[in-house]
Amino acid sequence: MKPGTVAAAHRSRPIVPTHKTLHRIPRRHRHRGAASLFEARLFAPSLFAMPLLGTPPFRVPLLGALLLAALMIAALWPAVTPASAQQPLAKAEVIIHGRVFRVDVADTPAGQAKGLGGRKHLAADEGMLFVYADKRRHGFWMKGMFIPIDMIWLDNRSVVHIEHEVPPPKPGTDDRALPTYRPPEPGNFVLEIAAGRAREISLKVGDRVAYRFNVR
Repeated sequence: MKPGTVAAAHRSRPIVPTHKTLHRIPRRHRHRGAASLFEARLFAPSLFAMPLLGTPPFRVPLLGALLLAALMIAALWPAVTPASAQQPLAKAEVIIHGRVFRVDVADTPAGQAKGLGGRKHLAADEGMLFVYADKRRHGFWMKGMFIPIDMIWLDNRSVVHIEHEVPPPKPGTDDRALPTYRPPEPGNFVLEIAAGRAREISLKVGDRVAYRFNVR
């Protein structure tokens, strides 16, 4: 039996250090009391068996050091939010047949995915302009939409296709059932305005438009 241990037959009774048992405890631990030393080894064996870091007297359990480091990193790590959530969309003006439409510019994937989704009103001179770096037959659907709109595809300044008065989906419609609208020709801009406005201004394929970006 090693110094500082107690026979198994006596583990059910509290250990009270006496002159008969004190000599079994290493001198460096006698001031702590045999009972506290025994209970610590009995009820927290994993703590005594855990690898330690550092040099005396600053040695700490490895698991405790890792948990402390993780908490410090979590506290110091800055909150990260998408750029689209930090800044409002840029504004621009689209001039068609002398009419000026003040639009939000969606030129990021996040802004383009949201689009006009969630909007419940769109004024006659408002809209959204989707700006793409590449010319393709960009497809659009009405997921999350509550209002009907006109969709206008443009190749730079020229109108290549118009979808008139596209309705919002009925409540409860599965996303997989939503139609996708595409132009017959590639383009790099898509303009969404209030439903019926394209007919009101007699807009047709081949018409020219103008842009003013970075307006306030």
